[in-house]
Amino acid sequence: MLLITAFAACSPDAPVGDEKLMTVVGNGESDWRIIIPKSATLDEKKAAELIRDAISAASGVTLEIGDDYVNERRGILPGEHEILIGDTARDESRAVGRRLRTGDRTVTVSGGKLIVLGGSSGLTLTAADELAGSVTAGKDGTVAITASQCRTVDGEYSISGVTVDGIDLRDLTLVYPVGNTDIKSIVIAFSDHFRETAGMRLAMQSDRSTGEGRRLIFTASNGEGASTVISADGDDIRISGDNINALRYAVDHLTDTVFSADATNDGAIDAKLCGMNIVDEMPRVSVMSFNILCDLPDISRVDKIVSVVRSRMPDSIGFQEVTEQLLYLLEKRLGDEYDWVGEMNDDSGQRWRNAIFYRRSTLELVSTETRWLSATPSRRSKFPESGQFRIATTAYYRCRGSGIAWAHVNTHLSYEDAARVPQIKALFRTLDRIEVPFALTGDFNIESDSRYYPMLLEGNISDSKYLTADRDDKSTYAVSVIDYCFLSKGDFNVYRYRVDKEIEASDHYPVYVELSFLHNKK
Repeated sequence: MLLITAFAACSPDAPVGDEKLMTVVGNGESDWRIIIPKSATLDEKKAAELIRDAISAASGVTLEIGDDYVNERRGILPGEHEILIGDTARDESRAVGRRLRTGDRTVTVSGGKLIVLGGSSGLTLTAADELAGSVTAGKDGTVAITASQCRTVDGEYSISGVTVDGIDLRDLTLVYPVGNTDIKSIVIAFSDHFRETAGMRLAMQSDRSTGEGRRLIFTASNGEGASTVISADGDDIRISGDNINALRYAVDHLTDTVFSADATNDGAIDAKLCGMNIVDEMPRVSVMSFNILCDLPDISRVDKIVSVVRSRMPDSIGFQEVTEQLLYLLEKRLGDEYDWVGEMNDDSGQRWRNAIFYRRSTLELVSTETRWLSATPSRRSKFPESGQFRIATTAYYRCRGSGIAWAHVNTHLSYEDAARVPQIKALFRTLDRIEVPFALTGDFNIESDSRYYPMLLEGNISDSKYLTADRDDKSTYAVSVIDYCFLSKGDFNVYRYRVDKEIEASDHYPVYVELSFLHNKK
């Protein structure tokens, strides 16, 4: 009989009430298989091997390890007797995983199958190790699973659970309109927040997907209003914004509402949301800064760059060092949603643009300007101390719906020490020309602890990183911070600051900032 001493001692002479749930090996044979995900991690593979080897050592029977691939036309179907390891595509794994939080691990039975699963692949390995470490066989060589061998070990969380209008949040599937990358990015951010703060893994799907159960449905119109209504729709909850900016604000407000609700004695939260009408007084915009030039071929990296963009869907993106090939590839891949502006820095030698890509659905381009960081900024030129031509590209916008005017300046300073001060002063002269709130992005080649960083802040600008508590402190290049998003002082609230390191598309990492306006300048 399969024994787990860490759980409870079991044997053929198990204590009364220790129900035998399934026999894995009997009469020296078994039709059970160990199943791992098709794209299993190293930890999940090791977990499967631990359980296989433990059963083999105890009974002399070695179970086959296979993956969760299914092809009905070829007759490749799930087996009746399976030990499921990790995050497999089996319905039984998904049902258990949906209730499991990121710090939990479990050994359980569902649908006649044994499931070994953790909130991470490392925790799956821990659960498998606990199981395998005490495997033994009964007197007749039988290896069986009993009720006492199954348990869930919970991680430690500040919040024990979250219910929304009486519904466990994990019982709600987050639904976004198919093909709407704006709303999808909002839903992903909502899900990520609960994963980071409460350990919850929330299910997501498009509105074209089929499935049972209650849903939290996110929608947005193309209106000019600023409100979002949360209402009951049968068994579902619907969050409907007048436009994408109103929806983005409401979802952030929702998150704040949930976590500001009074917790019960056991740390659970029950938030009341239906019937709420959330009004965003000032629209939000999101900005990204991303140096995308590196030694690897452009064409091999464009998919990764596009993935970074689509994961956030910034309203305005300041790309630095955009080669002609990259510009062509990005325009081809993002052209349905984004337009761009930006002149070539040079007409010979190393040619690239500090291009600004902007979303047509949220921003109206009013005008654009390119100025060279030199003594003669209106024509292609450079300081003698600079090895290359350096430019500042400016896009002037109006927010669709609100009509609020603002600007995005995107630049790239030299790495030569002697060129930094004159280029900073030239950049300030460009900023002094701007009469609306502005964001300044770029690769500044200036570390945050260098003597030049305070000089940047003399230009009546603030580092967005320090205007919000919702930020991370990751480096943007190697182990340094040299990429920034600065904001004109007194013009913005900052809600979120992130350095995205999940996808390595360049030797720089993108800086992503969400902000709102403090003034309604038109």
